[in-house]
Amino acid sequence: MKKFVYLLLIVLFGNTLYAQQESKITAAQAGDFVGKSVLLCDRVKNGHMDNISKDEPTIVYVGDTYETRTLALLFTKDVLKNFSFDPEKKMENHTFCVHGKITMYKGKPAIYVQSEEQLNVED
Repeated sequence: MKKFVYLLLIVLFGNTLYAQQESKITAAQAGDFVGKSVLLCDRVKNGHMDNISKDEPTIVYVGDTYETRTLALLFTKDVLKNFSFDPEKKMENHTFCVHGKITMYKGKPAIYVQSEEQLNVED
């Protein structure tokens, strides 16, 4: 009986689980995935952390240079204080992956980072 129930669940929800898998993208592709959860893997060539005001999130920009940044990683103060590392220092000049939902922030694609577990430095 248990096997039948498991088989039935797989048949009913298998397509749903498959459809919810994250797409693996680069920062340059982020604009095409707004509103979707992704696995974004790219290199922070020139990380730049902005702390504009006490109410604004801290931002790490991803892109070739500060002027051509293509994606912003947003860290609220409440989230950032729980990190064991400084994201700008750890991520700059490294390839990393981040799991998250692409949103827009001030006209640019962005991901709000909610926890350290979302980030994985690849090299």
